[in-house]
Amino acid sequence: MRKKWTIIGLIVGLASTLGWLSNKSWGQPSPLWQFPLNPPSGISRGFEPPLHNWLPGHRGVDLQAHSGQGVFAPENGTVIYVQAVAGRGVVVIKHGWLRTTYEPVASNLTVGDQVFRGDLIGRVSCGSNHCCIGSSAKCLHWGLLRGHQYLNPLRKVDIHIRLLPIEPALANHKPINPK
Repeated sequence: MRKKWTIIGLIVGLASTLGWLSNKSWGQPSPLWQFPLNPPSGISRGFEPPLHNWLPGHRGVDLQAHSGQGVFAPENGTVIYVQAVAGRGVVVIKHGWLRTTYEPVASNLTVGDQVFRGDLIGRVSCGSNHCCIGSSAKCLHWGLLRGHQYLNPLRKVDIHIRLLPIEPALANHKPINPK
């Protein structure tokens, strides 16, 4: 009888410990990040990673934006780079093991600044890159890296994809008459 109660006590203790562990942060999926533009915009060019780092590809996503539009930190982090590269402003924020990049952005931040989710990190500002037409910006290039590996930043945010109904497309379609 005593052995039975010992086993029941161990089971209850183990179950309560597992329940406690499941509520800890390492037991939960990481929360989604905030979109860097508010309101969230469309995507003008998606993530197209190259097969090898030295090959051409699109190592981020281009979000539809306009000159002067605010760019916001998607998650807490530390600014590790703020400088012009090839005529365009670049901001890089470190979020633990991950780094996010933003261009073309004009920013008043300095290296070492702490930013928090939702903080204004700069404004879309035209430079010499694919996001600019003349002196007007048409997009924000947003990149995500883990070490030297480029990742798709859209996997860190909650994007709602809406499928359109097909009825309007079928309105002009004539049914096949089996006669």
